[in-house]
Amino acid sequence: MGAQMVVACYRSKSEKVDDLLEILRTHVSTLRQMGLVTDYPSTLLQSDKNFFIEIFEWESESASKRAHDIPRVQKLWSEIGRLADTVALSDVPQSQNMFATFKRVPAKRANRVSHFEIHAEDAERCA
Repeated sequence: MGAQMVVACYRSKSEKVDDLLEILRTHVSTLRQMGLVTDYPSTLLQSDKNFFIEIFEWESESASKRAHDIPRVQKLWSEIGRLADTVALSDVPQSQNMFATFKRVPAKRANRVSHFEIHAEDAERCA
């Protein structure tokens, strides 16, 4: 079987929502670095103060199973587990609505260096 989309849901255990968000913002990129997750854009949503939904795509069913044997992934999942319970989508209050609405959690932008050139002979662009 090929790539598989997954919807992972979390309920924060404490008021340390910012700590949980920091970990969730690195979760998919960590899995991606290990070749477990596709390049398909992931989405992190917040339904209310304590519920978060993460949508991403595993490379395959075997990749999702392989992740359980990788110490770095286990450590990451343990950190998430310290701050949140993994819950079923049906446990997220908004999932009971016909048209569930959520807030998108913005990705934390890394500092990026851009390369550009200015050519003095292009007077119009240099003005």
